[in-house]
Amino acid sequence: MNAEANIAAKPNPTRLDLDEVRQELIDPECTIIRAKDVSAMTGLARSSVYKCINEDPTFPRPVPLSRSKHRSAPVGFVLAEVQAWIKARIAERNKRADNHEGL
Repeated sequence: MNAEANIAAKPNPTRLDLDEVRQELIDPECTIIRAKDVSAMTGLARSSVYKCINEDPTFPRPVPLSRSKHRSAPVGFVLAEVQAWIKARIAERNKRADNHEGL
């Protein structure tokens, strides 16, 4: 349901559920989230997120949020890439579980 239809479907269209509207307007392909959000989504500590960046070639690459080259310059991550990485980890787990059942 798109945001306009969602608004029209409400009994009182002047009163919006902003969370629902926001979710429908967010495009994960172009939404940048911060490291703390990646930590919350993956269950990894912030230091482990940066370790994965350095050691896991499948882990989403950070997106610079400023022109600064300083080590502490702000970075974000593409939401869709983080979600895809999580889904790949779950699929890998499921594949291993399926392989063990067949033994």
